[in-house]
Amino acid sequence: MIKKITIFLILLQMVFIINAQNNEFNIAVSSLDLTLNPFYTYTANEAQFLSGIYEGLVSYNPQDLTPEPALAESWRVSEDKKKYFFKIRKDLKFSNGESITSETFRDSFLKAINPDTQAEFASLLDIIKNAKDYRTGKNRDVESVGISTDGEDTLIFTLEKRAPYFTKILCHHTFTPIPTSLLNQKVWSIDQVVSSGPYLIKKNESQITLLKNPKYWDKENVYFDKINIKSYTSSTDATADYNRGDIDWLTDNAIDLNSVSDLETLKVNPLFATTFYYFNSSYKEYKSAKIRKAISLLIPWNKIREKQYIPANSLIPSLSNFPKNIINSEQNIEEALKILADEGYKNGKGLSDIILSIPKNTYSDSYISSVIKENIEKYSSIKVIIKETSYPDFFTINRSEEFTISTLSWIGDFADPLTFLEMWTSNSNLNDSNFRSIEFDELIENSSNLTQDERYEQLSQGEKLLLENSIVLPINHSPGINVIDTRYINGWYTNTLDIHPFKYLRVVDKHIIYGLI
Repeated sequence: MIKKITIFLILLQMVFIINAQNNEFNIAVSSLDLTLNPFYTYTANEAQFLSGIYEGLVSYNPQDLTPEPALAESWRVSEDKKKYFFKIRKDLKFSNGESITSETFRDSFLKAINPDTQAEFASLLDIIKNAKDYRTGKNRDVESVGISTDGEDTLIFTLEKRAPYFTKILCHHTFTPIPTSLLNQKVWSIDQVVSSGPYLIKKNESQITLLKNPKYWDKENVYFDKINIKSYTSSTDATADYNRGDIDWLTDNAIDLNSVSDLETLKVNPLFATTFYYFNSSYKEYKSAKIRKAISLLIPWNKIREKQYIPANSLIPSLSNFPKNIINSEQNIEEALKILADEGYKNGKGLSDIILSIPKNTYSDSYISSVIKENIEKYSSIKVIIKETSYPDFFTINRSEEFTISTLSWIGDFADPLTFLEMWTSNSNLNDSNFRSIEFDELIENSSNLTQDERYEQLSQGEKLLLENSIVLPINHSPGINVIDTRYINGWYTNTLDIHPFKYLRVVDKHIIYGLI
């Protein structure tokens, strides 16, 4: 048996060496559905892909996710901490040869917050002076927005208030420069994509191929000439190819955990992430917080959460010094029916059907939705209709069609509670729950003026308000699951966002297979 394992490892290393000599890296994913316009990307998978083809002023350090100089070679902050000056690298080019200057960045940022654009993450820039009023259409004077230039090489941001997390926001893939040819075009094809990052993108039926960008400013430090991203409908097939050495990195949904031959290559780590169900607070009778509370009490959340890797009873994952709110997880049929009766809906009679919107073909959501339906219909007269939608349409359909309850797995954009709370503010582009609360908005908006401890306390009150109003129903704090042999590959590290910039990946110069002499 030992001899067989030894031979297998030798063969596996030989396959890896062949791939390395070809200077190619192979990744298995479960889907190649990809929005290429960074204004409209939404998923963690898209964020990973786009780290290869786009780059902004700053980028993530692959190990600790701190902002590093990227297309900006440096930056400085004014004494009052409200102005940021970014020095743009000289002679930057898009892959089509078009120059990238401070004006390119200004045009791109202003396009992102233009009210007609409706960019997914535009509200992250509300901290910039007058950006929120411009984004929401209250102020149409684009010149009043705190984004300006000083020559071709300096971009200046003026903030409404101090925001020590501002450079972390700028790491987000939404905030990359857009070439003039695409600035006013919403849908991009792969053939139209112009790269500002380390790779160009090509696609055929079964895979996306990234090729080293010869116009990239730091191309000498990009190791792999070619990265192949292959789509698999079967995680068993993907894992078998990994075991044979045909794949170098298995991503989450492409992994068959029972089939991974070398468990040392299995990487599981906690993410700054939460999966939750949430109410549409504008849908019919479910606008009432009391009705939502009653419905949530009909559901055995403990039964649902006990099947999760990391059960969650709060929205915001554990964060040092942040006061933790814990939602009551106990099913209470008697209390639920009492609330419904008090509100004029005895046993739920007269309430509209609950439309439960979930992604199609996901085991976890199929199980959770069946438990929700079973218990609501068992203990009340309310009918539950489960509506399944395939990715990627699931992420947009809730904005155009009616639903009562839906679900989302959210990874914070940086390690701060604001990334889980800002999305619920009244004017957020990400607020699919349609939750509106002046009290909540003020808690979030005014927190920036406080000391760190006071700020955390106030943001904790915001989280408590969401939980007590039964807007958010936490399920789990999502783990990151990958399979990659970091004994062979440098530049890949577990981190709380599960983002691993392709630029930093490279083969270890020397590797010893332990147990061989």
